[in-house]
Amino acid sequence: MPVCAKNFIVMKTSFTPSRTPLSLKILLLWIFGISAFSYYLGPYLALTAGGIRHLYLWQFASYLFVHPFPAAIIHLAFNLYLIWIFGASLMERLHPRLFYFLFFGSGITAGLLAWCAMIGFHLFSPLVGSSAPLYAILTAWVILNPEARMLLFFAVPFKARYLLLGLIGFNLLIDLSRSDWISLSAYIGATLFGYLFTVIACRTSSPFSFLSGLENGILRSIERLTHVGKTPVRHTKIYDFKSGEPVLNDDQFMDAMLAHISLYGEDSLTPEEKKRMQRISEKKSLDKK
Repeated sequence: MPVCAKNFIVMKTSFTPSRTPLSLKILLLWIFGISAFSYYLGPYLALTAGGIRHLYLWQFASYLFVHPFPAAIIHLAFNLYLIWIFGASLMERLHPRLFYFLFFGSGITAGLLAWCAMIGFHLFSPLVGSSAPLYAILTAWVILNPEARMLLFFAVPFKARYLLLGLIGFNLLIDLSRSDWISLSAYIGATLFGYLFTVIACRTSSPFSFLSGLENGILRSIERLTHVGKTPVRHTKIYDFKSGEPVLNDDQFMDAMLAHISLYGEDSLTPEEKKRMQRISEKKSLDKK
């Protein structure tokens, strides 16, 4: 079953969340606290090819808490603010465990791809900062709130879906122009992780139509896996022929059929299922009159 729901309502933009979970406050404090001591801790916590070569495997996650201080204090403040705003919103829709799976899963995935770039291109620059999981958080939030309206520079309204495309495109251009393969690999990896996580965990699709084929394939595969050893939805009996009674009541039947149509299309319904759906629709229309 999906663990979160997609919001189709246009949301009002707020500069601060109405409620901040305690666990999110602790995460933000840890990022700030470790970054404040980055001069001493950075060489051990930042992700480097040499560190991994010496089996400092914790660096695949610890780099998320390191921002050079005070040189990168503006970058740190910007990241903390966005994680606070969008993280608090996501945690209203996701279980905290799933939010932290998204945060650390995307961070580790980004770290692994960045390390591959370090090895492949013989680069020695470290990877630091929480930007990678921030990309995953933004990706998940945009998929769940595609019609939300935001304000660019606090004045120009635009839809949330364009936030993701703008950020990815802008950073791709910057990283490509600087040949920054480490950051480029990390951001792409985190964005893909956030995308796949949201589609799979929330059983939903993104607002980008060119990805609909991929997403429908993913959702159908998940549906089949969850019904391994069970009677598939398409073969569910509508009536018990011994008693003549329907297996599902009308509301349950309609919910099941709508979910089935979203995965397999209307043509996959049997004639009996189509007839019953029509009867229920006609009945509800009469009840409203």
